[in-house]
Amino acid sequence: METDIPKLYHGIVKRDVLNKVYEKIGTFFGGLSPDVFAAIAVASFAKNVVSIDYPLTISGTCKLSGAGASMRGEHVGHLEDAPHFKYRGAYKWAEIIPRFYSVETIWAETTVTALKVLGRDDLLQDFNLPLLAANCIVAHPEYKSIILHDMYKAFRMTNKSQLEGTFQFCYSLLVGPMWRIFKRVINRTRTILMINREEIIRVSNVKDIVEATLILSEYLTTNNKRFIDLVP
Repeated sequence: METDIPKLYHGIVKRDVLNKVYEKIGTFFGGLSPDVFAAIAVASFAKNVVSIDYPLTISGTCKLSGAGASMRGEHVGHLEDAPHFKYRGAYKWAEIIPRFYSVETIWAETTVTALKVLGRDDLLQDFNLPLLAANCIVAHPEYKSIILHDMYKAFRMTNKSQLEGTFQFCYSLLVGPMWRIFKRVINRTRTILMINREEIIRVSNVKDIVEATLILSEYLTTNNKRFIDLVP
């Protein structure tokens, strides 16, 4: 989850921050995506956040996990079919979020839920509905009718101008998902054509991840590079 907010998953959080979360809401997790809920909760109390440009952990992906299903293109469908609702009982879906099952909508819905539980309804005024719709419609065009219908419904519920919202949606398409797709195409083309042949370094006979980490660290130090600059 690449974000600018602190994360409990694959992050380090001071115990006193977690204590404040628990004192406020009586739990650390909630919603349909525990990691997103925890990230929003921690961000509500953390005073200082530090981000480094080198991975301390690398997330794994189980075949049966949400991430695994997403990689296979299976993490999308009708809301009623989402595995997140199994054995959960009654759950009220946030009405401003498009009603279909996907990574984008589950994360967004959990964010809204977390803010409400934390009593931060004021921040919902800054929730970027057009950007959410833009990301959803590019990733899942087969649900475009639901996405657009629910986006305009959300505009009415939040007293947002339909004209302004439409403009922001079109702008979000260009600077958000479409721009990321364009950059991926350029990076993939560069790799295939080997335009920057000197930047592609292959190391053979690496026995494990520990040795791979040492090799990478030595390369970064020797060449005065940052890990984040090497990631497309």
